[in-house]
Order: sequence, then structure tokens, then C-alpha cells
Amino acid sequence: MDMPKKNTIKLNPHLHQIAYAQACSLANQANAAQKAIGTNHQVHDVLTFLVLSGLSMELYFKAIMLAARNGEVTKGHELSKLYNEFPRFLTNNLNEVYLSNQKSISLPITVIAMVQRKDKPETPDKDSLGKDFSDFENAIKSVSNIFTRARYFFEEIGGEYTYIEYPVGQINSLINSLDKTYNSFINGEFKGVVA
Repeated sequence: MDMPKKNTIKLNPHLHQIAYAQACSLANQANAAQKAIGTNHQVHDVLTFLVLSGLSMELYFKAIMLAARNGEVTKGHELSKLYNEFPRFLTNNLNEVYLSNQKSISLPITVIAMVQRKDKPETPDKDSLGKDFSDFENAIKSVSNIFTRARYFFEEIGGEYTYIEYPVGQINSLINSLDKTYNSFINGEFKGVVA
């Protein structure tokens, strides 16, 4: 019997279908939330979009894991850790699809700086964010903790501000890449590929 790694659990591999359906549902809700925001970026609405998007991406990763690893799925919310467990052929496919969506990726990215303390702090340092969305790997690193940062923004106190990035096009491209890669895997397009 295969023993799962410490940070993984063994589930029914057919649960990938439910995880995928939930990932799609959350992506649709995130899309609707983003459209409702329009150009009026209220922080609570942006946080809702980010929470829904983060959960959607996590479930896409886990749906692929469930299907590809016979039910073994990694626990946790950190997207880059989930991504790093994927074999090269899947990460290559994710990147290829992401890069094909470059037209939908918009710059500059809106960043909201939320004041964390009662007193008036110094002006936020806009140059210290260090996010990169040039390819799938860098983009997923840049939003790796999107769910926990958006959901628990009040616990992310490490200075005078909490920075909330709002990379709409990049997130949509990440979700699209995960969706297409999941469907390619399910449709057998990677059969015979060696991990």
C-alpha cells in the first residue's frame, strides 16, 4: 500500500470531479465579483474577488493532483507549493497556456495599501512589492498566498500597511491555464508522457 507523504492525504481519486466542479464554480463567482467591481475598487469587493480566485486555483491544483496521483493530494493553501509538486510536463503546459493569454493580461496592476495602525503612517513604499507575472511560475509565486492574505488581511500585520494586489488579467490567465491543463489531462492528452 502506498503511504502518502506527511503533508498529503489519500482520497478517492474520483473526487477530482467534485474538486473541479467547485473550482469552476468559484472561478465563475470570482469573475462575477470582479465584473461587479468595475472601476470602483472598494477594498472589501477586491478581497472577495481574491478569496474566491485563490480558492478556485487551489481546487484546480488539487483536482489535477487527485486525478493524476490516484487520490493523493497535498494539504494546504499555498499555491506555489502545490505547483512545485507538479511534474515538468504539467508545469510546461501550464506555462504554455498562460503565455498564450498575454493579450488578456493587463498592466499596471492595481495595488491597495491598507493602513494597519491607528496613527497616520508614512507614505507606502510602492517599489517594494516585487511581484512578477511574466510566466505561470512567477505569477503563481506572486499570488501564492492570495487566499490567506485576502481572507485574513487583518492578521498580515508586518508593518504599517498591508498591500493588496489586484492583478485581474493575470489571475484570469492562471485560472484559465489550470482549467485547460486539467481538461487536457482528463482527456488523455498527456498519456505516455514520462514525469
